[in-house]
Amino acid sequence: MTAILLWIWLVLGFGLALHKGQRGKSISWIGYTITLHDDRVVASIKEGFLKDFTAFTADLRKTNLIKKRDLRKYAGQANHIAGMLFVWRPFLDHLWAALNPPADQRTNAPKAMLWRKQIDQTLRWIWFFLSRSSGRLTRQWYFDSYSSDVADVCFILDASPWGLGGLLVIGSSIIAYFTSPLDEHDEKRFGARIGQSNGQQIWEALCILVALKAWREHWAHRKVTLTIKSDNVSALVLAAQLKAKGSRRIIAKELAYIYAEAAFEPTILQHIPGVANTLADTLSRMDMPGLPMALPSKLSHIAQSQI
Repeated sequence: MTAILLWIWLVLGFGLALHKGQRGKSISWIGYTITLHDDRVVASIKEGFLKDFTAFTADLRKTNLIKKRDLRKYAGQANHIAGMLFVWRPFLDHLWAALNPPADQRTNAPKAMLWRKQIDQTLRWIWFFLSRSSGRLTRQWYFDSYSSDVADVCFILDASPWGLGGLLVIGSSIIAYFTSPLDEHDEKRFGARIGQSNGQQIWEALCILVALKAWREHWAHRKVTLTIKSDNVSALVLAAQLKAKGSRRIIAKELAYIYAEAAFEPTILQHIPGVANTLADTLSRMDMPGLPMALPSKLSHIAQSQI
């Protein structure tokens, strides 16, 4: 079939760069290495390119002033990586915005240069990502994800000032649940106190992160329709755009890291009214002081996921 298509292409008068042809289970294509395994296809950024990009990032973080020419080159390289790791794209907006500022935006930076602080957040995020990648950025797609039926997977989540709760629903059946009390480690890491409402936005976002990690096997490398339901709009926006302020930036980075390693990402992020979220709400309040909650009877025979 491939040979026939090539002959048709030639008959139509189109040229072929035959000298660029490759055969085998591992080929290079536009800066990527694509490897065929028995059960999956793996795409990775070329080792040399990634090594140079990591060094480039380190150099930019050491200086207060950056040449626009250098930043343009860096943004192009980062965009190349984002071609495979789609979760990088929201974080690259700052780079392009710094290169093309509005006419009324002025800084005291020398001509053809800009201050590193204008893009420091993006540089720190990229450095965080590179430091976690162990010198290798890859994505993989399993063949059985495409040959099997597409499953409807749904996370129904809620958080309270004392804990997190979630349900895993596949099709129309509850498969698993989790209930996780907040602890001193959470207070220290996110700078919010347990039992106080001012940390609610943090805990709602953290609940999404916990669910994606706990039930990764059900969505990350399978072709599914993944719906995340929560009664908190800001947490859903964070999961979709991977942007946040304050302590929630940590959660946004962790979510981006999980998405980047996955073959697929959440398909639907849906807001549900709090009154309709009773089971997840109960799970989030199991450790509420002075008001012990019993496990809902609907979950008595459902497996509890370990967090």
